[in-house]
Amino acid sequence: MNALNLQPSIFDIISLSKKENIIYAKAKILADSDIYKAHFPGNPITPGVCQLQLVKDCVKTAYQTKNLIFKSSKFVKFVNILKPTEHQEIDIEISVNEENGLLELDAKIFDNDTIFLKARLNYTLSA
Repeated sequence: MNALNLQPSIFDIISLSKKENIIYAKAKILADSDIYKAHFPGNPITPGVCQLQLVKDCVKTAYQTKNLIFKSSKFVKFVNILKPTEHQEIDIEISVNEENGLLELDAKIFDNDTIFLKARLNYTLSA
C-alpha cells in the first residue's frame, strides 16, 4: 500500500463527473483490502481517514492535479459507520468554492438515505 494514497487499496472510483461547482462520484468499496483485516477483524469498518482520503482523491481527479494540500477543516462529522459488508458502493458529492487557489469543500459520502461523512474542508491547489 502506498502511504500517500490510500484510495487504490480500499476504494475504486467507478464514476466521476464535475458539473459547475459540484463533483459527483461513485466508489466501490474493496472489502478484501488489508485495511479491513485490521480495522476490525470480524467486524470491518471503514476508517474515517480513508473516507477523507477518498474525498481528496475525487477532488484531485476532478481538477486533474497531484498538488492538493490540506489547509484546514471547519468540521468533520462521521454520521454513520461505513461497513463494507453492508455497503458495497457509495456516493460522494462535493460542492467546491474556488478562490485564488483555495478550494473550500462541502463533502458528503452516502448511500441512499444513509450519510457516512459530512465535512467542510479547505485545500490549496499548488503548481
